[in-house]
Parts: sequence; C-alpha cells; structure tokens
Amino acid sequence: MHVQTSIAGDTIDSIVYRHYGDSDMLESVLNENPDVRDMPDILPAGTRLNMPSKTPKSNQVKLWD
Repeated sequence: MHVQTSIAGDTIDSIVYRHYGDSDMLESVLNENPDVRDMPDILPAGTRLNMPSKTPKSNQVKLWD
C-alpha cells in the first residue's frame, strides 16, 4: 500500500486521479481513510492518504485474449 501526501490545493479526487489515472478507486480510498470524509473539500497540505492496491475488475473484457 502506498501513502500519498497532499500538497496545497489538493482534493481527494485529484489525489486519487493522479495516483491511479482515473477516479474508479475513490470509494476504496475513502473507505481506507474514513477520517478524511469530514475534512474540507480542499485538503490541508501534508494530509496523508493510504492508497489501496488497485485490483483488476473480474468482468473486464480483454480484446486480445
């Protein structure tokens, strides 16, 4: 599990997008860091977030299999 630290102006959404490349893991990150749900939309600089591992979706269609 990685830890991301916010910088000035970061939101949870922006950190999730920057780390994973999409926002699919937003709910997982919020579940892993329940204390950030009560924080303001723009996180204080230095807020640490545990970033869970992204697991592949079991129902993904693979074009080249």
